[in-house]
Amino acid sequence: KKLTLSAYRKPEETVRLTDCDGSRMLETEYNLRAPGCKVIGHGAFSTVRSAVRKSDGAKVAIKSISKFDALRARRLRRQKGSKHMDEWEIMRMLRNNPYVLTLHDVFETDEEIHLVTEFCREELFDAIKRKGLERSSFRRGRFSEAQAARITNQILKALVELHALGIVHRDIKAENILILNGDES
Repeated sequence: KKLTLSAYRKPEETVRLTDCDGSRMLETEYNLRAPGCKVIGHGAFSTVRSAVRKSDGAKVAIKSISKFDALRARRLRRQKGSKHMDEWEIMRMLRNNPYVLTLHDVFETDEEIHLVTEFCREELFDAIKRKGLERSSFRRGRFSEAQAARITNQILKALVELHALGIVHRDIKAENILILNGDES
């Protein structure tokens, strides 16, 4: 069936954008109100918040994407003739890449798609800003050459796999590079 915006607006018919099990509920498996859980970012079509996986207490990030906006963006891309894969499809393809955010799960409601991913400590942009505020060393405001090389190497390794799959990122910037841990490696 062809998906259209008018089809999305029909209350008797739910448009499905993912292949996830629609009977599963995000709140059943993840605690979004646990201590320390909060909204950690906003994008053009999404909100990212931290949560806790109930089965093992692991901290995760949940990106909630408006289905209406995702469907509208999909329609606009098709009008321009570009081939398109949704973010969750790409993340599944790259599931074993150590330099790409791990997608743990996908949930879908009538209004949103929820991507459950590993929790990252901060954005590269914030780490660069934080470095600029450090007063403890003469190299204030900089990553060492070795640290910068490691970061760049990891970004390039992720891009090599994306490009091998015919995928172009189109929005590489420090705000979109996430740091998983605090050892700066």
